[in-house]
Amino acid sequence: RYHVREALDLETLASLLRAAGHQVQLIYDPDTFGVTDNVLQIAPLARWLADDRATLDRIVHAQPDVVIFSVLSNTYVWCREMAAGVKQNTSAPVVFTGLHPSLVPQHVMRTPAVDYTIAGETEGVVGPLLEALVSGADVSSVKNLWYRVDGQVLATDRAELVDLDALPLPDKDLFRPFVSHRYSYSAMVSRGCPYSCTFCEETCSKKLYGGKYFRRKSVDTVIRELVAAKRKYGYREVIFKDSYLSGSKPWLSELIQRYRSEIRVPFKCFCTISGFDDETAGMLKQGGCYSIEFGLQTWNDQIRRDVLKRRETAQDAFEALAHCDRHRLRYDVDHMFNL
Repeated sequence: RYHVREALDLETLASLLRAAGHQVQLIYDPDTFGVTDNVLQIAPLARWLADDRATLDRIVHAQPDVVIFSVLSNTYVWCREMAAGVKQNTSAPVVFTGLHPSLVPQHVMRTPAVDYTIAGETEGVVGPLLEALVSGADVSSVKNLWYRVDGQVLATDRAELVDLDALPLPDKDLFRPFVSHRYSYSAMVSRGCPYSCTFCEETCSKKLYGGKYFRRKSVDTVIRELVAAKRKYGYREVIFKDSYLSGSKPWLSELIQRYRSEIRVPFKCFCTISGFDDETAGMLKQGGCYSIEFGLQTWNDQIRRDVLKRRETAQDAFEALAHCDRHRLRYDVDHMFNL
């Protein structure tokens, strides 16, 4: 599926690499009804619809100099098998990136078909890695990298966090013809999350970089992307896919003011129960928000506190939803069963 967070990372990466003079091609497997389908997983249908041979043929036909896999934990086995096919049919080095390789790079490097693993943010790393591979230079100066020398697995230093405002606009055409941005435009204006919920991928990412991992783009950067995308796609709504859009009232207030005057389409976002008050609800409604998704996960205060490490209470949730009701804001609540 078009996993928005991973897809947005790839869209930005494509822009960076093209700006550096590289040719980029996306080979996309939609995994219909498969392990990445967060709506409907039907294993027999997924196996029937899968065509790994065709996917591998597309990679080989592209005659790549380097093949980069964006790897999730639930796609790791598939990516590993596909990488083996790449190595059998091409001489291209294979690079694994993404959350799973970042968390367990040493384990990933046990796969013979994986030549390099990027553990951490990729935007400041892939360019130098490709330059080293093209020139035959030593890769030991490339940060966030795991690689082999004479069969021994080595690791380089951790890279500095990426300046989100310095990144180019994402190449939203990368996933054409699989995804249309004309109706709904997905954007992320931050990276990470200040909370440390036990179940969340953001907590895993924060373990790599610490508390500074959470940061937001400037409002100027956000509006620049949305204006350019509206001019190109004419989208009818925006969905902010960040962990939460609330939190900093000065930043949110500036965003809402610019959004109302320059974008002027409805939007949906995620918010946390903690810190959500009447003023925040009013700002969001004023800016054109039509729905908020809250991550509550359970109405049981003890489970939420002791198992999930969440600080808000059920009473806090009722109050947050009441603020939405007063401003006629729709909302939905994430819930996990069988905790």
